[in-house]
Amino acid sequence: MTYSFDIFDTCLIRVCGSPEMVFSLLACELGNDNPAFVADFVQRRKQAECDARLALQKEAVTIDEIYDFCDLAAIDQRKNTVIDLEMSIEERMLYPVHDVLERIDNLHRAGHEIIYISDMYLPSAFLEKILSKWGFWKSGDKLFVSGECACTKLSGNLYRYVSQHLNIPFKSWHHFGDNVHGDYKIPKRLGITAHLIKNSYSRYEKKWLENADMSFDPEMCRYFAGVGRTIRLSNKPDTRTDIAANVIAPVYIPFVFHVLNDAKKRGIRHLYFTARDSYIFYRIALGISHLFPEINLFYIYLSRKALWLPSLYNCNKDEFSDAGIEGKTPKNILSMFHLSVCDIDSIIDMPPEFWNKPLNQNRISGFYNILLHEKVKEMILKRSSEARTVLLSYLHQYQLPENAEHSALVDLGWKGTSRNALNKLLLKEGYKDIYVYYWGIDANRLLYASKSRYDTFIYLNDINIMTPNSLTVMIMEHYFSQTGDSSTIGYRNNGNEIEPVFEDKSIDLGDNKAHEVNMKIMQKTVDLLLHLPDVTTRIQYCFDICALSSMKTFLQNPTYNEAKKLKDITFDDPLEGKYHQPLIRPLNIREIILLFFGPGNNDFWKLGSLVMLSPLYGRLLSFLYRKKLSRKYTVKKIKIFVRK
Repeated sequence: MTYSFDIFDTCLIRVCGSPEMVFSLLACELGNDNPAFVADFVQRRKQAECDARLALQKEAVTIDEIYDFCDLAAIDQRKNTVIDLEMSIEERMLYPVHDVLERIDNLHRAGHEIIYISDMYLPSAFLEKILSKWGFWKSGDKLFVSGECACTKLSGNLYRYVSQHLNIPFKSWHHFGDNVHGDYKIPKRLGITAHLIKNSYSRYEKKWLENADMSFDPEMCRYFAGVGRTIRLSNKPDTRTDIAANVIAPVYIPFVFHVLNDAKKRGIRHLYFTARDSYIFYRIALGISHLFPEINLFYIYLSRKALWLPSLYNCNKDEFSDAGIEGKTPKNILSMFHLSVCDIDSIIDMPPEFWNKPLNQNRISGFYNILLHEKVKEMILKRSSEARTVLLSYLHQYQLPENAEHSALVDLGWKGTSRNALNKLLLKEGYKDIYVYYWGIDANRLLYASKSRYDTFIYLNDINIMTPNSLTVMIMEHYFSQTGDSSTIGYRNNGNEIEPVFEDKSIDLGDNKAHEVNMKIMQKTVDLLLHLPDVTTRIQYCFDICALSSMKTFLQNPTYNEAKKLKDITFDDPLEGKYHQPLIRPLNIREIILLFFGPGNNDFWKLGSLVMLSPLYGRLLSFLYRKKLSRKYTVKKIKIFVRK
């Protein structure tokens, strides 16, 4: 039995997606990135191939013959120099398809020699080198290239040439390829058993390609689609990899580029990425730090839980309200002051049930009276002073207070509580306030204050059509930005330095492999993006086209496999009085009916829960639920318009 494989888009895929993009990159590397020059060069290069085939009366031509018909006067370069550069770019762009490589490995282990057949102008020696580089080529394999054989698969003549040259009967031949016509229909007509390989773009990448022309930089969006496809197909199939490449990468990577670009313009020399949600930003930044040598990167452990107590100076109602007391239990709130119920019982006698009941508007004023009791207030201020001393020592280890004027924090978002607490402390202690970069800010944020400056990449409502903000926050915190660390609640001196103190009980991570996969895919995506000229300034243009599109698709129309990867995630937020809250809930018939016809709540992923019911029926129910949301959303918009 004989086995043959197509090469391009079957064994190997281009990061840039198409040969035309290779020509575009070639024009830039030849020293002229003017859009008009690039477009003209690409057209000239494509036309030269057609001219060579017509002039030489051949079905296929070589790259050497193509450049004989390509006018290079405008770039003042020798033909061989340009050919070598084009092949160098091709090599950088080409990556293996994991599944096809695995299939070929199995055939090699079974003792079969492989024939590689390609309709291609590149020389066979070059292609053999690339196939060897990625592990496809073994001794005894054969390679036939249309340019050198002067015939193509599309006409069927290349198959006939290989059959005669190797004396292979069509009936004992299996061919694998991605082109419906040249790799499937034509060989089938000849009697070859043809297998169509589908290395297509994902539903996310297809949307990026469809909408690329709406971007200020269509080429950037198309390149990002090629990067996503390359990462998915060059790795072992895994839904985690797909989510990381198609959703998390376009959502997070442009933000980090934005932060570093903006920091450079502002003269910011130190960026402090805050634990835990910014660890993934920190890792992305490390991957591009060589492009911004003037900026120092740090990862520090800060959180609203660790900052709130040290920022208390007056112990009054205004300071207490910054923590958002409503909905929390008195016991939860006392823990924020590093106090226990036992500490208060000796001063104020309250029934045991009081401490575990969440506070509402009617009960808050009574609890304020307890906190403002002279002895309780004295205890709180003492704890605050102690916590502040240790926190400042921790910050001094990173020279943050000293560098605050030329520094910035980087955080995920959402309300700005940590920003206000830290800057209040810095100003009170005689330092400058520090600038903050957020990925996103929601509608319930603390409003901008003159001494608490920040920049946000996006306002959360911009991406939440029919999707509650709370859901976006949960998914981004507990899957996109997952680290495996517990929340920082304070600091302590270990004898040599100040170190963070973490919660005894970590958040239930559910899919604990997601963190490892996310970090790996972010690094790989960055590596591939750096092949594109001027990516530092161009990447922002793909955010609206790629990132927002992917977020909406993922949140509003998850697949069964995507929801399955998130089904075990729960979140713990003691300050909000929530424990082991599931992101996706198993639903019974009654709950499904209530979901469609009853009052809703926003503390779980409804569309993910519906999809998880069944790969088939779940999709149908989620479709119907989206229709319901769409109608409600439209009616809401009409009412707002009429009121205006």
